[in-house]
Amino acid sequence: MTFSTRWISLRIRGRNYLLFGVLLGLITFLLLPESMLERRIARAVFSGCFVACLYAISTNRQVFLIASILLIPSLIGSWVNEIAQVKFLSVFTFATQAIFLIYAAVLVLKVVLFARHQVALDTIMGAINVYLLIGVIWAYFYFIALLLEPSAFRFSGEVNAVVSMDPVASHASHLAYYSFVTLSTLGYGDVTASAPITRLLAVFEALTGQLYLVTLVAGLVGRRSERKRTDSGLA
Repeated sequence: MTFSTRWISLRIRGRNYLLFGVLLGLITFLLLPESMLERRIARAVFSGCFVACLYAISTNRQVFLIASILLIPSLIGSWVNEIAQVKFLSVFTFATQAIFLIYAAVLVLKVVLFARHQVALDTIMGAINVYLLIGVIWAYFYFIALLLEPSAFRFSGEVNAVVSMDPVASHASHLAYYSFVTLSTLGYGDVTASAPITRLLAVFEALTGQLYLVTLVAGLVGRRSERKRTDSGLA
């Protein structure tokens, strides 16, 4: 391995670990109830997570420009909506943030797929990051669905007790939780999709999560194990 190749590999690994940390932070804050966070502090944290995500995926100037064009309007819309509280602006903010995350997932997935013949630990880490991104992206889909259709979800028991004028603010943590429960096909039943569009979204998320784990992550881990056996002379 040449010095330049090794440097590129280390840079990709560093960005993968950074993205992993950022996603864990973003998911943690998404799962926290609104009552535990001051609204503007939470918005600042989310903005910081998205900016860190922008840095993590920006491997060159072109990617940085495209990602910035996708992200900056959503951040501006998010802070303007803090004052205006307009439904259209909320939908726009969630939609543009979802598009940015989809772009990030595609970029990381391209790196994972192009490295499929030489599976390293950072390749597997990249695949895990894409899996986490899928869960966050679908959470944003659910946010948009709830904004457009207040009866899109049925919340049981104590979940129904906390409701404000902004349904997403009230139920953001429940929808993020629902997204990852659906992605892993656990399906506890305390939050359920009650509209055709959200049921369809839930089905596609469950299928995407399982097919992704079976076809890509398991394949990468298997090829890495096979390569290690070959290198050690056990094959």
